[in-house]
Amino acid sequence: MFENDSPEIAALIDWELATIGDPLIDLGWVMATWPESKGKETLDFSELDIDGFPTIEELIKHYGKHSTRDLSNIAWYGVLGCFKLTVILEGTYVRYCAGKAPKDVAEMLHETNFRLLERAHQLIAQAAVKP
Repeated sequence: MFENDSPEIAALIDWELATIGDPLIDLGWVMATWPESKGKETLDFSELDIDGFPTIEELIKHYGKHSTRDLSNIAWYGVLGCFKLTVILEGTYVRYCAGKAPKDVAEMLHETNFRLLERAHQLIAQAAVKP
């Protein structure tokens, strides 16, 4: 969504998983899926040129600059985002095991979960280091 009187972004909406509640849950979802340099993406961004994309840390800093929300526990929201997406993707793998989903898609999503769990672990480790 854009501001009424400018091209500035006012909000991002994920209609599939949208809820009424804490907007930091949505930021956590973005943290779970945000592309990173050096091959640390959780999703396959091989077709996307991510040169110039901010890091997750820069994204959070920008969000904090334009929000009054308390970001002191933002890692928790990122971990929750990783967990939520892992549960959804693993459901496809379960459907494959039951003979109801294609093997190639299920295995690709199952592998994605390992990267999501690695991202969650990184977020936890970074939060543990901060004062």
